[in-house]
Amino acid sequence: MLTLLFFLISTFGLGFTATFFVKNSENFLERNLMRFGFGLSLLPFLGIALNAFRIPADWRIILSISLAYPIYYVFKNIPNFNTQNFKLTITKTDLSIFAMLAIFFVNLYIYSSGAFNYPYLEDDDSWGHAPGVKYYSIEKNAFNTTNM
Repeated sequence: MLTLLFFLISTFGLGFTATFFVKNSENFLERNLMRFGFGLSLLPFLGIALNAFRIPADWRIILSISLAYPIYYVFKNIPNFNTQNFKLTITKTDLSIFAMLAIFFVNLYIYSSGAFNYPYLEDDDSWGHAPGVKYYSIEKNAFNTTNM
């Protein structure tokens, strides 16, 4: 559960930082799902950038990078925080987002109960990538540094 929590926090933090430079949507669900999407796309890029600068891709470093701007933003905007403008309304856009999330969770269930549960009748992609992920988690680097 801690790994999942780290993943969600780091992707949201990276996405929050990336969406600072663009115009955010007025829709709460769309805005925050886009932040997760941008963060998900930036997470591998961050790992490669850390490898390029010879910084170990440790979870503490990634978490501190992903939370640096959101923490700054929260402390900068605490005096301007206003909860009176918050209204809970469901629009047609929200309904389409809920439909998209339902399709996502159905696909997640299919993938998690199928290809990742058994090693046979598959093309070994999930099992073939596992040694690389284990090497990366132990060495904190994607490249073999002994030959450099």
